[in-house]
Amino acid sequence: SFIGVNSYTIANLYAKSIAPDLVENSSVMIIGNSSAEDSSTTSLINNLQEAISSEMPGEKIDFDLRIIEDEEQFASEEYIQNLFMNNDLAPFVICLDEDTTTSFYQAMIDYNKVGQIHLYGNYKTPTILTGIQHGVIKSTVSIDAESMGSAATKAFIEYRDTGYVSDYINVDTQIIDLSNVDEYLEEGSDE
Repeated sequence: SFIGVNSYTIANLYAKSIAPDLVENSSVMIIGNSSAEDSSTTSLINNLQEAISSEMPGEKIDFDLRIIEDEEQFASEEYIQNLFMNNDLAPFVICLDEDTTTSFYQAMIDYNKVGQIHLYGNYKTPTILTGIQHGVIKSTVSIDAESMGSAATKAFIEYRDTGYVSDYINVDTQIIDLSNVDEYLEEGSDE
């Protein structure tokens, strides 16, 4: 059994978040690391392009996919710093994982690009939430870890009791942006 989030759902969350900021002929850079499976990354990219196109029918949007192949410890930071040093950037950036989101957020501050680039992240950490609160990161897609744990427990119990379980169990995701970031920050301070 697979318990997780499908790429269609994630793509639609990103599209709903980014579409209000896009204009005709916008350029969107999508950055991810090599830890994602090639087929799932390709599926996410295709779904993302389709979802943004359906949110903005008739508009021409250019997509530039960047996969960080190197798996060394600081590969994301180095790759992203090179993008900034070479001014190889797009006005809209979607990061597909925690490392690239955090690295890109820090580079925007370091290279004084805050307000010039719209950053859309992935994952929920105190650093990313602070970035949203300060308006540097527009939004982030977050998987509900509690929902994932609950679904896994239910799947195990079903398998134990019946000998079978569903092939695919979808888990809840949410978009965190300026409208709701404070409740996530409060939640983190309570823990």
